Amino acid sequence: MVFLGSTLVFVMFPRIGFGLFFKKQRPGILMTGFSDRVELGQFGTVKDDPTVVMRVEFPDLPSGGYRTGYWRGVSFDHYDGRRWTKSHTGERPPLQRAARGRYALGPAPPAEQVVTQEIYLEPMETHVLFALARPHAFGLPDAGLGQGLGQAPRRLFRDAEGDVLYAQADELAFRYQAFSGPDEAPPGAWHLPLADYRLRLAGTAIARRYLQLPDDLDPEVTRLAAGLIAGATTLGEAVDRIEAHLRTNYAYSLALESGRGRPPLEDFLFDQKKGHCEYFATALAVLLRTQGIAARNVNGFLGGRFNTFGNYLAVSQGDAHSWVEVYVPEGGWITRDATPAGQGPPRDGFAATVLAYADALRLRWYKYVIEYDLARQVRFFERVRAGFSGVFGRSGAADGAGERDGPAAGRGAGLPEGALWGFVAVGLGALVIVVVRRRRAGTRPGHSGAASPRGESVAEIYRRLSTTYATLGHARPPAATAREFVALLERREAPGLDTARDVVALYEAARFGDTEVDGAQLRRLRAAVDALRHAPRP
Repeated sequence: MVFLGSTLVFVMFPRIGFGLFFKKQRPGILMTGFSDRVELGQFGTVKDDPTVVMRVEFPDLPSGGYRTGYWRGVSFDHYDGRRWTKSHTGERPPLQRAARGRYALGPAPPAEQVVTQEIYLEPMETHVLFALARPHAFGLPDAGLGQGLGQAPRRLFRDAEGDVLYAQADELAFRYQAFSGPDEAPPGAWHLPLADYRLRLAGTAIARRYLQLPDDLDPEVTRLAAGLIAGATTLGEAVDRIEAHLRTNYAYSLALESGRGRPPLEDFLFDQKKGHCEYFATALAVLLRTQGIAARNVNGFLGGRFNTFGNYLAVSQGDAHSWVEVYVPEGGWITRDATPAGQGPPRDGFAATVLAYADALRLRWYKYVIEYDLARQVRFFERVRAGFSGVFGRSGAADGAGERDGPAAGRGAGLPEGALWGFVAVGLGALVIVVVRRRRAGTRPGHSGAASPRGESVAEIYRRLSTTYATLGHARPPAATAREFVALLERREAPGLDTARDVVALYEAARFGDTEVDGAQLRRLRAAVDALRHAPRP
């Protein structure tokens, strides 16, 4: 009954939001590479952390279907020889909400090419949104009612690099939608003659920002790139040659040795010839820039592991990755990656299965408990009302009440109906068990149907006995035990001593000896106590 009552209170009590009581529930996850810069030149061992930072569902794909690839997050345009930074840090205009509640970044591709992602992002120090490259729109859940009292509105911003950031007062996981198109250049874009590409880029804002190079860059870097693309006639051929050189002549390693006094890039290219993804991405971007090809560094995640228990893709800190985006006229920024495949630690076996199951429970807890707000509560009861209307033959406005926000908005809103009825069934089952156990306890052999176990009714008769004697002038002292009270009555030669002795003996046996009492005994003693009321007063 407690479980059932708690469930009903949780479902029906109006949601008011966490923001009224808390400004920050938990600290964000601090991750290297997702701040305002990327620092090279550090040495040591980079750990492969299995902590899940992002969970992705694919509502338009069948159960068990998912897409993986490059999860784009933050990009950088300026390289000073040791670190990547953003040259335009103050320009973050808010995105305007367009049709169907989406925040558009650019023209949408054909509907059959769009991949929809429902993403639950753990809080990070930098509030950047991730999505499969290339995202063309984002969406937020309707926060009109569910925003809660005291909770600041959620807004999206876009900086000069095209990265999307969000504003949120609390530090709960951030839920949003992402819509991505194919991450590929238009047909024939890579066949653009290299000389024409350089000519079209000359003097443009793209060239000023994405052909920038450090003032102290070693000329040997430029000579290496020029030798690699010697004889290349098209843009695609030049990019392919530099990318292939890095993939085949350099090794991927998470263990970084101390530098030899040279800048990080030169140390990687000409001395150590091994490193992790940030070195490969930096090398590819800088080599391309020396040859007049616009490129920028991008940080995000690569891949992920599908969680079969929760039917979603789990992306962990160990999946963090760096790559390059190359500017292609009429095609925009296209992903290129020179990092060779690296072999991380195994994530299979019993321990991995237990962790996957625990993570699936964690997502359900967030979706159906933490995220159960006023908007979802209202939509849930609208669906319940529509269900009752359907049962009793009523249709119309109530039937479509839960579909105002479209299929995606209705999906996952509030508690799922199956889960709610599961809670109700468990609560009713517990109530039936309690009733059956009590009925069985009251009808054991040797007992009448009116019997009361554990001496509960005997205590009531004992209290009635004390009250009756008080009316006769023989009040029980507050500190006296039952036996002391009987001894007091005997010294005073009070009436009904046999009744008092029987009640006290049965009371002690039931209270301290756990003796079962049948209904016939209780009725006889109650009648005897009631008869004492007519005894003469002293």
